[in-house]
Amino acid sequence: MNEERYVYFIDNALQNEVLDSRACIDAIERGYRAWGEQDAAINPKTELHVYGNNGYYNFGLIHGAVAPMGVAALRIKSDFHTKSGLVSYGDKHAGVEGQFCGLVLLFNTTNGLPLAILNDGHIQHMRVGAVAAVAAKYLAREDSENLCILGSGGMARFHAKALCAVRPIKTINVYSPNKEHRESFAEEIGADLKVEVRVRERPEDAVNGCDIVTCCTNARRQAVFLAAWIEPGMHITTVHGEELDPPAAQLINHAVKNQPLHDPQSRFSVAGKPPPGVVPKPQGWDPPAVTDEMPLLSDVILGSVPGRTGRGQVTYFSNNEGTGVQFASAGAAILERLSQRNFNGVPKVPLAWFVQDIRD
Repeated sequence: MNEERYVYFIDNALQNEVLDSRACIDAIERGYRAWGEQDAAINPKTELHVYGNNGYYNFGLIHGAVAPMGVAALRIKSDFHTKSGLVSYGDKHAGVEGQFCGLVLLFNTTNGLPLAILNDGHIQHMRVGAVAAVAAKYLAREDSENLCILGSGGMARFHAKALCAVRPIKTINVYSPNKEHRESFAEEIGADLKVEVRVRERPEDAVNGCDIVTCCTNARRQAVFLAAWIEPGMHITTVHGEELDPPAAQLINHAVKNQPLHDPQSRFSVAGKPPPGVVPKPQGWDPPAVTDEMPLLSDVILGSVPGRTGRGQVTYFSNNEGTGVQFASAGAAILERLSQRNFNGVPKVPLAWFVQDIRD
């Protein structure tokens, strides 16, 4: 997988160069198949908040491993939030506004050695879009041509690319509250994917007539897709489960979730004193639309649970928190492509910097 004399640093630009949507989708599907066969494993996300006078610090960990790929992944997120309320995920930074700190560490499961350190920006967006596309392969109508995207940021862009890779999308409707952002999205994605992208002034207008609706917003504890907008045969996917209005969940015929439910509060710690009236909650909160009874995507991939069974069926996929299997699968795919070029030009540091002769 690598020379095992070095640990490689793979930045976002290099990840973008070697891993496209189709390759990531394939890797994620293989990883989830392994997960369903008990050849992959995760631990739920853990979070720690440290409160001060001007906001709070968030330290988050996600990890998992895929045995057939020989890779374990640890995603580390370190950021500071200037807002302590429950309005948006979009107020974070590291150091200064517009700068972020997220890393993915990859390890070899056959010998315990570190393999690589990655910026998490590109792989973060790509793995979420890819798992939504895998779900769409099984849950969306095969002739789906009209896609709606609620949101216009990085997640929205990668979802557009991934969903267009698995369904014959001809038109994309986009809505976000920021007019400049949605118009920029339309111009960029239309040129990149060679599809018609139509900007809509209201979310319900964007949803109307679409086969697939994907919610890729920064909304926190807020529904952005309402029950009144559901149409027969529609497939809906959310990045955050709370994006789906609870009454809408009652109208869905077949719902599938990304990972088992867990109690995020049990893996959440707080230091310092939150501002008056603020009750700290982890980002891994399980919304009402996601239930224990919902089957897992890995079970659908294996065929133990059916995918779409009827043309008029309304289906839903909740990416209820990311998983270490996603990072391990996408990370393994990146390493494989770099190994095909012998890691030429990839920044590296000696393996000796990361190992020691003192028992840990």
